[in-house]
Amino acid sequence: MEKFDLVVYGASGFTGKRVVVELFRKGCHENYRIAIAGRDAGKLRSVLKWMNDEQSVQGDAAIIEADTSDYSSLVAMCKKAKVVLNCVGPYRFHGEPVVKACIEAGADYLDITGEPEFMERTRMKYNDAAAEKGVYIILACGFDCIPSELGMIYAKDTFSGTLGSVENHFQLTHGDKGMTGNYGTYSSLVNSIASVSSLRASRKSHSGKKVPVCGPKMKVKGIHRKEGKFALPFFGADVSVVKRSQRFLYEQRNETPAQFAMYYSTSFFQMICIILFLIILKIMTLTTVGTKLMLKYPSFFTAGGFTKTGPTDDQIAGAGFKFTMLCKGYEKIAECNTSMPYDSEMVLGVSGPEIGYALTPIALVQSACCVSSERELLPGRGGVYTPAPVFRDTSLIKKLQNNGVSFSIISEQKKIEKN
Repeated sequence: MEKFDLVVYGASGFTGKRVVVELFRKGCHENYRIAIAGRDAGKLRSVLKWMNDEQSVQGDAAIIEADTSDYSSLVAMCKKAKVVLNCVGPYRFHGEPVVKACIEAGADYLDITGEPEFMERTRMKYNDAAAEKGVYIILACGFDCIPSELGMIYAKDTFSGTLGSVENHFQLTHGDKGMTGNYGTYSSLVNSIASVSSLRASRKSHSGKKVPVCGPKMKVKGIHRKEGKFALPFFGADVSVVKRSQRFLYEQRNETPAQFAMYYSTSFFQMICIILFLIILKIMTLTTVGTKLMLKYPSFFTAGGFTKTGPTDDQIAGAGFKFTMLCKGYEKIAECNTSMPYDSEMVLGVSGPEIGYALTPIALVQSACCVSSERELLPGRGGVYTPAPVFRDTSLIKKLQNNGVSFSIISEQKKIEKN
């Protein structure tokens, strides 16, 4: 049977086809055998034509027909793959069959989910089976949560002494054309909020031992001012994923865990719009009818922020993101469970292109290349993982730096002046 190094499943979707372009733009087809997969061969062929004609990226790939509603087709696809890049969401509904098929077929799996409920459920149901089969199931390899996860690795490696906490302020930028989101991203967001109650119940029933804190316990701030902008707690998956990774690195590698908080910084007007949207989203997703209405009319409920057509190429090209990470800790090596005030701090930055349809394909492609070419550096023998534990010893940060993602020191480490 012909075996492909990388198979992009969901290649005809809005993000999936940009993952295909990214693979060929970076010349991955020269080093890896690539196939694209989905339920419609005609649409897959049109993706290759769109790539060649409209994106000026030349290349060809094998085509595999597979559908989440036909499990046998997924297994057949996974048997032809060494690594599957799953771009079919919402993962709450479409992710589990692909994970299960990868484990059965012995193929490694990466996705771009930002859905905490799906991640928690996948870890609980499939970690042991994946480990026994020697298969790596790696979740959240897009904007959720590669910048935060790799930013924490960069912070730990850069900070001299012991890193105790990271307060991350996140900003989005856009060009003259503005920015809109695609329906697939919106659908995942709505379904994630709708599944909050089941997520809470799952976490309560499977809560593990508390991870020790190094330094004063970090308090999550409410809305506050930060460098001329309003900052509010970020409601994405990053915080829960980083906490999961810090737990793993502490339990499996004896690394001192660092606390993490994340805030979204924006203007006063945008902050009010976000708060109103979240209130509407919370109310509407209390019922099935409300959730269906939210999904049917994305442009109405987001005032044009999300549409079924998604952003244009010009909008994507003009957008970007920036992390400002305030890192605090001890100048010397410190033990866990100390509550002494921090004596040292520095500011790091992570920045790059538009998060959903430029950065996410870059992050997924480079993560998959690491899994394919640096498999001997991955932890254990398989299992369900968040990104940081998997890529801790790989060259992923360097790969991202070579592809438009910056990791930098904004302010050198210095002593914290006592009041």
